Amino acid sequence: MSKMTRTLLSAAVAMSSLMLVSNVHAEASKNETTNEAAKPPATDGVIHIKTYLCKDVMRMSGDERDLTLSFMHGYFLGKKAATEYVVGTLGKASDNFIEYCLDHPNDVALESMEKFLK
Repeated sequence: MSKMTRTLLSAAVAMSSLMLVSNVHAEASKNETTNEAAKPPATDGVIHIKTYLCKDVMRMSGDERDLTLSFMHGYFLGKKAATEYVVGTLGKASDNFIEYCLDHPNDVALESMEKFLK
């Protein structure tokens, strides 16, 4: 993994993690204070990361793939409410994910990444 990729990964993971944690807490507060019915998700411009297959991520260009991997790392860090991480560990998880996806193109990408971040 190049130095630039590690830098992008660090920045994107930090941003994604912080944004996800903020959104989770904001949504929890909203649900606790109102009985408003759940609204359907927006359909314009929404990316449903849970529907990506490994082959979808593998077909992405370098920068797009790096940002998607960074988003996935941030997603899992946010789920854990992590405020710190080791860049090398995330880089190794990305490398393992890519190798796995090359052999398992029809697996769900997010579920596949989770295997390497436990």
